Amino acid sequence: MKVGPEIFEFDGENICAFTQSPPSIDRERLIDACTVCPVDALIVIDESGKQLVP
Repeated sequence: MKVGPEIFEFDGENICAFTQSPPSIDRERLIDACTVCPVDALIVIDESGKQLVP
């Protein structure tokens, strides 16, 4: 499942990265996109330092 394809892309080594010029995205949609990472490689930390994902 691709969530937020305008935000993330795979580089030449098949590693997920932010796109060169990511557009604005809703906070919850970005969190959802990080949640579906199959290897929990994406970490989301809120303003207070609490880890939200994974």
